[in-house]
Amino acid sequence: MGELMAEDELVPELHDVGKLLDNEALRAATGLPFAHHCFSNPKYQPLDLASVGLSVPTGPTWAGIRYHGDRGLGPMTQLGAPPRDVAAEAGDAISDVYLLIIADHLAASTSRPVAEEEAREARQQAGTWPPDTSRCHRLWHDDPNERTGTGPLIATVSELRGLLAFVASKPDAAAFYERYGRLLGQIPEGKGFPGGVTNLRTHCNLVGRFYRVLRSAVRRSAGGLTYAGDEQRTYVGMEHSWRFRLARCRVRIPGIPARLRDLGVFQRLEAALESLEADIDRRNHLLLATFQDFWLFLPPEDIRPISHVIAPLLDAGFHVEGEVREALLVNLTDWGSRDGNPLVTCRYLQPELPAHVSPPICEVCQLAPGTTRWQRRPDDEPEHYAPYARTHATSIPSDLNILKSGLKATPLGCVSVSISSRWKNTCDGCSRSTSQQWVPT
Repeated sequence: MGELMAEDELVPELHDVGKLLDNEALRAATGLPFAHHCFSNPKYQPLDLASVGLSVPTGPTWAGIRYHGDRGLGPMTQLGAPPRDVAAEAGDAISDVYLLIIADHLAASTSRPVAEEEAREARQQAGTWPPDTSRCHRLWHDDPNERTGTGPLIATVSELRGLLAFVASKPDAAAFYERYGRLLGQIPEGKGFPGGVTNLRTHCNLVGRFYRVLRSAVRRSAGGLTYAGDEQRTYVGMEHSWRFRLARCRVRIPGIPARLRDLGVFQRLEAALESLEADIDRRNHLLLATFQDFWLFLPPEDIRPISHVIAPLLDAGFHVEGEVREALLVNLTDWGSRDGNPLVTCRYLQPELPAHVSPPICEVCQLAPGTTRWQRRPDDEPEHYAPYARTHATSIPSDLNILKSGLKATPLGCVSVSISSRWKNTCDGCSRSTSQQWVPT
């Protein structure tokens, strides 16, 4: 299934837009009992926004904003028999709201310690822990100037009117990040210890990816939602019955870059990861990616093979080593849990090898025919490479002597050649951080 369209589908990234509100200031400005982040009062009943001259949005995205909280739709609320007010507001999108709730649970448990937060909430209800506040700031801000607060939360009626009008315009995730991205990056997803580590933008992005994978694997049926032949009517039933996979993967380079001319492999790796991220059919499976490690969320192998998801990496000649956990959604992200008979397997995937390789073979990977002949100078001994092994490599100097006159020394004594702006402060030889980059002059 392709990318969801904002015009007629629920956009999951907007589900926590209520966390951008300063509830204390809005209570004073409107007289309405703003609480939580679902535009509701302390009893999770909808606010009468029209009474203060505000237009209420409609549509699937607004239904997701209003009812994705656990108290919006009860754990045992069945599809086909939701509360009357929920049915009137959500309409046919009620099943998507169920998937949004599950995606929200998965994203929260992926990025913060949920068990500790549950203990904190119990202590709050008992009066032995201070309540959460909309002014809780996020830990470890990238910008030191932003470590003392949460930025300008939406605190006036005019700002709230602008937010509601924006939601009513049916924006997509890109428009949401363009307008509110800076604020989303400043405030925490959970406004109390220990939830102040993950910023709201990261959480919204994770929810969007979990939701779209669920949405592509699940089918609507007459009685509820069906996945792998199992029909369920409550989101709790779905979480305790449906099995998915998390895969922790590392890219392996089938060869040892030994010369400067071989360092093009890192550019090829970066290009392959960018291709994976840009592919609409694959990117929602990708939860996290660093230069060599990434996490995937996907259904079981018979529904969505891992090799299909990571095809851009395999096609580029890389190997992928992964630890794959298949478990019920309710405890999928808890790698230490043994509930529900989880299955943990180790996988090693690589491009399909040819049945017969005739010489010359690739001088880098030694696993494929050397079909590409490369000579820097006419009198050089020709070298043979597989087609993927020389990608981008011609931009890398092949002889260190060419650079000697133009290199600047660093205190660590490391030679650093800039392969990508992402790694401009790292030594390519030993991966030690350099305080001054060595570059050709």
